[in-house]
Amino acid sequence: AGTAAGYRRVYVDGGRTVHQFLRAGLVVDLTLSRVPVLIGTGHTPFGELTADIPLEHVRTQTYPGGMVQSTYRVRRNA
Repeated sequence: AGTAAGYRRVYVDGGRTVHQFLRAGLVVDLTLSRVPVLIGTGHTPFGELTADIPLEHVRTQTYPGGMVQSTYRVRRNA
C-alpha cells in the first residue's frame, strides 16, 4: 500500500493500527518504548495474534527520565 503511493517507510502508532499491520505482515521494524510507570489495568499492546512473530533485536537506547526504546526487526522465514 505504501509503496504504491511512493512511500518506502511509514510510521504506524496505536495498538489497534499496529495490530492490523502486524497481522497483514506489513511490519519490518518495530520500536517499543517503555516508561518507568506501571499501569494497573489495560490491554496487550498488540491484541491477539494468530501466531507468534519472531523478532531480531537491533538496538536499545535509554533516555533521561528512564524511558527505554528497543528496536526489533521482524524475522521472515523463521
